[in-house]
Amino acid sequence: MPAKLRDSLPYWVTLAVSAYLYSVAMDIAAPGTGDQLGPDFWPKATLILMMATCVAGILKAMAGSRDHSPLPLIEGTPAADEHEPSQRYPWLLLVGVVLCLAYVLLFETLGFFLDTFLFMLAFILVGRYRRIGIAIATCLAGSLVFMFVFMKIVYVALPIGAPPFSHVSLLLMRLFGIR
Repeated sequence: MPAKLRDSLPYWVTLAVSAYLYSVAMDIAAPGTGDQLGPDFWPKATLILMMATCVAGILKAMAGSRDHSPLPLIEGTPAADEHEPSQRYPWLLLVGVVLCLAYVLLFETLGFFLDTFLFMLAFILVGRYRRIGIAIATCLAGSLVFMFVFMKIVYVALPIGAPPFSHVSLLLMRLFGIR
């Protein structure tokens, strides 16, 4: 099998599956009402983006771009793995799994916003990032953006948490104009 075809094969398969799923999604008979998007919008939009990504991958593979060299960590310097063996931290995998389980188990109690904020912050800190102020700001912004997008734009009912944690979620919902 030619290298270009072999490199593009996963994209072709994913494109075919996405096209099939899009044809299935066309049978969803739940259009939006008035100025609200219906439940048929998001599956279709996601599949269209997936198909566009596959087409881009196919074009890249067919163009023969096979450069898999590591990118430099800082412009003008070689990638770290070219000169130094990378350190491995296998216990971090276990900690990451525990964090994911804790996220799921605490979801209903803490509510989406607090649980997501704490999960992201813990994950960043476990990943050995040490600039606490930037980590907190990033997690706060990310959690707020996720909450706004899911609850205000996509209309997903997310858990607000049990008292006293629910007070934070309810305050944020009022600030965002979410009912």
